[in-house]
Amino acid sequence: MDSDHGFAFAHTGRFDQGRIAECQGLVRPPGRADSVVGFGLLSHTLLARYESGLPLQNVHRQLGGTANMVHLGRDGAIAIYSGAEGNHMWTFDLDGGRFASTAIHSLDESVFTLCFPGATARTKVAFREELGL
Repeated sequence: MDSDHGFAFAHTGRFDQGRIAECQGLVRPPGRADSVVGFGLLSHTLLARYESGLPLQNVHRQLGGTANMVHLGRDGAIAIYSGAEGNHMWTFDLDGGRFASTAIHSLDESVFTLCFPGATARTKVAFREELGL
């Protein structure tokens, strides 16, 4: 979470280790963990107001590897990005709310039978797609 700039970031997957090493010194806060470097690049991307592409896509383009990411903005807007081909992202409705989840590393729909059995309007997020909820 970046309280100075008003956003939160979450990542599952594994960014490319070589690219992380290249970017470690460029981001704040400094760190070696792939999620920390991804967080720093997202902060830089948002502050630089990249014109081409979406912020989460830009982070994945720079760091490679696999990445499912979520960005929660100061205004409450949520963006999700599906970049881990073996762990699909899903959006769905449940108990009057709209949700997103990874597939818990299962290529079938076990995330719903095991975790969210009442979910409706299930939509698999396309690979390398970023969308707002």
